[in-house]
Amino acid sequence: MVSAGGRTVLALAQSNLGVLYRDGRGVPRNEEEVVKLFRLAAGQGLSEGQYNLGVSYDEARGVTRNYAEAVKWYQLAAAQGMAQAQYNLAASYANGQGVATNYVQSYVWLTLAGRSLELARRMRSLVAQRMTTTQVAEAERQAVNWQPKKAIAAENLQGVVLPGDK
Repeated sequence: MVSAGGRTVLALAQSNLGVLYRDGRGVPRNEEEVVKLFRLAAGQGLSEGQYNLGVSYDEARGVTRNYAEAVKWYQLAAAQGMAQAQYNLAASYANGQGVATNYVQSYVWLTLAGRSLELARRMRSLVAQRMTTTQVAEAERQAVNWQPKKAIAAENLQGVVLPGDK
């Protein structure tokens, strides 16, 4: 778990402390501190921090609601294999929130999230009803070929190939 100079341990501690502030467990609730801590963890490439920061933007917790910013953070966490981030990213693609509606991408991310989330498997069936058989086949091809990435810091998003990128 420890990586270069203990950065991973520090990022995990920051993310966990953010959860404590968010939930008011042992410390008073403080949304500004939550966002600060999640941003620190996310910026170091920790998927939990990236996901939680995405949720903050998605749900307007401590920041102004910004679906595009939420998608950015979900993409980073989803690329590392975090199922809940994959699910939220899929929902963003299905609903056109923060990104153009794209049922193929939604299906891809739901397939990946569905490896561990029953809800993702159910939602994938609903998304498939809006797709052609050719689109479903393309989405399944992308999902089969997908490989998780190592921790990705936000400043390194340029050049990261996500499903559907050419």
